[in-house]
Amino acid sequence: EPGAAPAVAAALGRFLCYARRGDATARAVVVKLAPDDPAQYHATMNCLFAAKRRKVLVDACSVAPSPSPLMRQAAHLAGGIFAHVPPDRLDRLLATALASFAADAACRERLALPRLAEADFRVACLCCAPPKLLARGYCCTTCLSVYCRPDFVCPCSAGLKAAAAGAAGT
Repeated sequence: EPGAAPAVAAALGRFLCYARRGDATARAVVVKLAPDDPAQYHATMNCLFAAKRRKVLVDACSVAPSPSPLMRQAAHLAGGIFAHVPPDRLDRLLATALASFAADAACRERLALPRLAEADFRVACLCCAPPKLLARGYCCTTCLSVYCRPDFVCPCSAGLKAAAAGAAGT
């Protein structure tokens, strides 16, 4: 659907379900064309932690003007490779995919592939679009979402306050 948020977490979750049923050496390549969506951050990270636990290799490719911090973290956490292809250099996409993502885990140890030295693990603010990376922020005590403003009301806290007010009125 045009204008809808990319469902990276849903796609990764579905893939992990299929991978659990089948091959023990499952691999995923995530090609992300859209900017990071703050609403998808928690669900995507949960899928990545599950992939890491099941030893599923997740490679990530960001096709955007600037590299996706979320995809960089994805590749770092799941032991995969991260590649950034700017939109004006789409002619490099196939070569990057074949050279970087085609080899399995055993072959990658012998090849000189681009390795991610480190990922930026600063937290992304969930009240900003596009998300800002923060060194310090304000954390919701219920869901652990991080925001850049102290006056921002987390959606989960607002729902809890409404439920508590409804329960108190009964």
